[in-house]
Amino acid sequence: MKGLVILSHKLTDEQVEELQIRFNVKEILYLPDELQRIWSNIDPLGELPIEKLQKILDWIEGEKGEEIVVIAQGDFGATCYIVDYCFKKGYKALYATSKRQVKEEIVNGEVITTRVFKHVNFRLYRSWEVKN
Repeated sequence: MKGLVILSHKLTDEQVEELQIRFNVKEILYLPDELQRIWSNIDPLGELPIEKLQKILDWIEGEKGEEIVVIAQGDFGATCYIVDYCFKKGYKALYATSKRQVKEEIVNGEVITTRVFKHVNFRLYRSWEVKN
């Protein structure tokens, strides 16, 4: 299985290992540079840039030769758009959960706050289902 990474950063070794073990990912592919620039720089002003996101969807389609899982997080609207596409195409889509650790210390009368985000696990995005 291929893991297609649509994030603004690289996966940690721990995340790669989890993808390999839990989701049987054999190959991890990151966005090509042009698409990475699009994903990492979505303008918060105006409407969602569908024409730019289409290039990312085209990349997903070009890599679907075997079973794929898409790891997607970023701009909320863009992520929803990508995940909705995955649902409609029958692809699995994942997101990472993390635990935030906050450390505060006082140095020379100033409060210094450090936040560390520790990966916990990946979860499948789920769509809502009608229950009878």
